[in-house]
Formats: sequence, structure tokens, C-alpha cells
Amino acid sequence: MRVLFLSTGLGYGGAETQLLNLCEALTQKGVKCIVVSMVDDELGLLHRFKAKGILVETLGMKRGKLSILAFFRYLKLLKKFNPDIIHSHMIHANIFARFFKFFHRAPLINTAHNVYEGGAILESLLRVTNFLCDSFTQVSEEGLKRYAAINLLPNGSGMVMKNCVHIPTVIEPSNVRESFNISRDGFIFINVGRLESVKNHMLLLDAISEQEYAYCFIVGDGYLRSDLERRITELGLDKRVFLLGKRDDIYSLMAASDCFIMTSKYEGFPISILEAISCSLPVISTNVGDIHKVVDCNNGFLIDSEDLASLKLAIEKLVLSSPAVVDKMRKKSKERSQAYSSLAISDEWLAEYNKVISLRG
Repeated sequence: MRVLFLSTGLGYGGAETQLLNLCEALTQKGVKCIVVSMVDDELGLLHRFKAKGILVETLGMKRGKLSILAFFRYLKLLKKFNPDIIHSHMIHANIFARFFKFFHRAPLINTAHNVYEGGAILESLLRVTNFLCDSFTQVSEEGLKRYAAINLLPNGSGMVMKNCVHIPTVIEPSNVRESFNISRDGFIFINVGRLESVKNHMLLLDAISEQEYAYCFIVGDGYLRSDLERRITELGLDKRVFLLGKRDDIYSLMAASDCFIMTSKYEGFPISILEAISCSLPVISTNVGDIHKVVDCNNGFLIDSEDLASLKLAIEKLVLSSPAVVDKMRKKSKERSQAYSSLAISDEWLAEYNKVISLRG
């Protein structure tokens, strides 16, 4: 089977990491994969795809700018690769791929990676082109319900396909504890995500400031970095909260941490949560999207979005928990991650690909 994956970009995001995990698993099972990025200014994960031997092409577009040359590049790639399935990811790629159904007969599967992926104009374009999509998937039940409610699903139907994660066997912890002079008594939280308002890092900073033995690594970059740096200084957290920027050693950083923490206002089913539980981390998170499927009182705490008091309490409880209690949480997280392994989820995708192909005759 030959599968062409079309993505808006290959930046350091959850959707892109999910695509990498899926391509790696499918390649191991003999599927011929090619990944096409619409833009060439967000290719942070390009080296990871190449390291796995996955073919990557770019259409040369710039963010927010249409390109006639990109249309011709994509047509050329379709003709050259001649895929059995086209699988697009994220709203821009989903819309883009639909228009090429007039030029290539391969079935098209669209995947949305969040509850909200675009504004009113993009959603209107998605709605009027629904007839060009053969199968539509969402990563969360919440996202699927919203898409159904506002008529964004082809023929009113879609399905949830779980995100997948590479489950490491052995992880070498990063030496960040020593690098930042964190004492053995210090409890390290880690947050991974874009530095944007939807991730609500300000809430995280306010909560961390209340617990003197709590430290936090924030991994990622974005337009709010300078605002976060200023807030860290205002709260006197310069020696307890560290902005690490974009990193390739996520698993090693998680292995050196004690808990994953997420304060997002909304999510679908973030890959960072799956990475955290695959690294045996307890989780404190806002109860958004489908996070409740892998996090509960057995391996962490769920709080309401923007509930500072509950977040402070959850942090305090975990920091003061005995090693035995934390270890029990760790084991439960690792156990739950097994259902989301990339090898298992790739089998579900293969079944969906074969079903769509058979329906097209």
C-alpha cells in the first residue's frame, strides 16, 4: 500500500509528532509512505522523519500565502507517487487536499487534531467541500461532537481515531536537575506545548509560585515567550521555572521529571499527555478534550479549566505525596499508555485505509 500524508507543516506540534509516530509504525509494516508539507517555513521535525527513512517533500508555501507553484508541485507528486490513499492532517491540509480529488482518484481521509482548528472562513470552506472527502476522523469525542453539531462532517458522519505514541523501553534521563541546581528534594513538573494563550501558562505560573519546592520545565516556543519571561520574573520564579524552548529530547526531559502538568483551556487529545504516561509520569491537567480517558485519580488529578484554587491544591497534594503513592501513579500511567502504542493504532489505520479503498471499488 502507498499512502501520501499531507500536512500543513512539520513544526514542533502534537499533530506533527502524531504523524511521525504513525508513519514510523506503518513503514515497519511495509507501507510505502510519503509526507508532504504545504509550508517550508515550519519544518522543525523534518530531521526526525528523515532519520526514520521517511520520504518528505515540501510544496514551498509560506504561512498565510497561496502559491500557484504549490498546486503544480502537488499535482506532480500525486502523479509520481500515485498513492492508494491520501491522508491529510489539520484544517488547511484537509481543505487543500479536497480540491485535488478532481485530479486524482485515490480515496481521501481527513484528520482533525483539535476541537477548534480554524476560524469561520476555514470552517465554511470545509463545510462546502464535504462531498470531496471519503472519511473524516477526529482525535477526540469532544471534537467529533462539535464538528457534527456545526455540520462539518461529510454526510454527517465521522469517527474518533486515537492518537498514538512511541512507547520507549529504556530512557536516559536528562541531567537538567544538575544543570539548573535543583535539589534532590525539589519536585519537578514538566509542561510541553506551544507558548500560546490557549495553553494558559499564566495559570500554571501562578499555581507553581505557591509551592516553594515545586520546579517546572516549560518546553516549547511561541508568541507569548516574552510575556511568560516577564511574569516569571514578577513572581520571583527565575530559579524555579525554566523556559527550555523547542527540544528534541522530550522523553529524556520527562524521565528527569516527577509529573506532567497541563493547563490548557481546550484540547483534543494532546500527544504530550500520551508521551508523559508512556514515560510513567503522573499527570495534573485541566479536564478538556479526551484527557479524562487516560488521567483520573489513579494516576493524577483533573481540574476544571482556569480553576486556580484546584490547580494549587493538586500540586500541593502531589508534592506532599509519599514516594509509594507517586510510584503507584507512575505504574498506572505506564499501564494505560499501552493501548495507544503506535504499532497498535497503526493496525486500526490500516483497517480504515482498506475499508475506504474497498468502498471506492
